[in-house]
Amino acid sequence: MSTQSNMDNSAQTILLIDDDAQFRGYMSELLKDEGYAIYRADSYRDVEENCFGDTPAWIPDIILLDVKMPAMNGYELCKKIKANANTAEIPVIFVSGLSTLEEKLLGYEVGADDYVAKPIEPSELLAKIQVCLHAATMSNSLKSELANTHSVAFEAMKSSSYLGATLNFLKCSFTCRNYRELGSALLEATDGFGLNASLQIRGTSGVIDMACDGKVKQLEGALLTQAQQKGKIFDFGCRSIFNEDHISILIKNMPIDDSNRYGAFKDNLCMLIDGAEARIKGIEAELALARNRDQLKETVDRMRNILAQIEESNNTLRRESTEIVERIMLDLQLEFATLDLFEDQENRIMEKIQEGIGKSNAVYQKGIRTEIFFKELIDGLTQRITESP
Repeated sequence: MSTQSNMDNSAQTILLIDDDAQFRGYMSELLKDEGYAIYRADSYRDVEENCFGDTPAWIPDIILLDVKMPAMNGYELCKKIKANANTAEIPVIFVSGLSTLEEKLLGYEVGADDYVAKPIEPSELLAKIQVCLHAATMSNSLKSELANTHSVAFEAMKSSSYLGATLNFLKCSFTCRNYRELGSALLEATDGFGLNASLQIRGTSGVIDMACDGKVKQLEGALLTQAQQKGKIFDFGCRSIFNEDHISILIKNMPIDDSNRYGAFKDNLCMLIDGAEARIKGIEAELALARNRDQLKETVDRMRNILAQIEESNNTLRRESTEIVERIMLDLQLEFATLDLFEDQENRIMEKIQEGIGKSNAVYQKGIRTEIFFKELIDGLTQRITESP
């Protein structure tokens, strides 16, 4: 039985398909409170009557679809939704108690954009609805822009070999200095093949999801994360995921009906992802080198400050020592007058004192030479750090 609730021409519309009347009622109230207008259906027949005709009564902005329903399950219904020109571009979120990886893969295979497990968490559902609606808006605007450039790119691809495009990426990858530049170059290469791709790069500084149309669906990001344990190549339907330790790429339109192109794409995609993995390792090494250089520079600066403090302390100590010795010499000369010593005795005492002062100065000069050695060492390290790439 089909119904519609609080239709507002300015509100975004949601088609809720579920055979559980109580759940439909709960969801309708939840979504109406958020300002959405609701269409409600409990079977394929409702959808067919209102969406698939020449003059459809319903063209919702997004569809929430249950999996377990009588007569036709949600997977089959999603296939029909995606096969019909009226509804093919409408984002679909499965709302179901079935949420294993295999069930999510099946949902993705039939064209769903995301998956929410029952019992639902309202904040999660509302957030995913917003993400899907935003992605659909972005996708529609990008499609008009990409329509013109795609034909040009496709013709350019025809005039060059797949291998040439792959080698060009490998060459360009060496100029990429960060993950986003590398991801953009890889997506440009796959777009040159006429392939629709999303990718995930996993580095020490975090995880980056990218797509050729500018927006990665949350379900795609989750699949790329989970599928990295599925081996080098993971095929499901017309889609393939190519994995390496630090990168995974999802191809959404592999030409399974053309074995020659399919094989050629697989060979070139393996080379592309191998080259991307090698460059990621290079970027990781460069980042590690930069961190080590910064740490070494910090250590050298600290050593320079400590040495300056030591030098200042030694200079102060020398001045104070000199003043003390001068006062002692003056006091001795005054005391000699009262000690009634012979001149040769006074001279021997003064010689001993001068000898001690000389030895003290020699020790001080050794300290000065040590300071000079450390200064030269620090200056050399500083020069090496400055000259390193």
